[in-house]
Amino acid sequence: MARVLVIDDDKVLREVLRHQLAVSGHEVTLARHGGEGLEAAARRDFDAAVVDLFMPEVEGFETIRHLRRAHPRLAIVAITGGPQESALLAGHGGVDYLEVARLLGAARTLRKPFSAAAIGRAVAESIAEMKSAGP
Repeated sequence: MARVLVIDDDKVLREVLRHQLAVSGHEVTLARHGGEGLEAAARRDFDAAVVDLFMPEVEGFETIRHLRRAHPRLAIVAITGGPQESALLAGHGGVDYLEVARLLGAARTLRKPFSAAAIGRAVAESIAEMKSAGP
């Protein structure tokens, strides 16, 4: 069906996502952090990328920014288990991390934990959206 790159520092979640997406017929490549994900994306074309926001090495925001610039047609799904808002800015309206990911180019966002159906739907919808956007 589609080639999906999963970038997350949590080994168990990477394997769960590999299984969930493979059951839906997708070919899945795994990366442990943003740097590894960017290297994979430079070597191969993907239809979608699932990107965790908080990782060591190259974090998710930077990864999304680089992926969007280098691969404008890539469907990006941002995921996080982090806080909904920045504690540092909570008194000033806070910062919604998933909204920042959306502004950087993520087509869909999900807060962990999420269901197999939710990730499958987010990947499928974001791919369809990017394909319908035209050249």
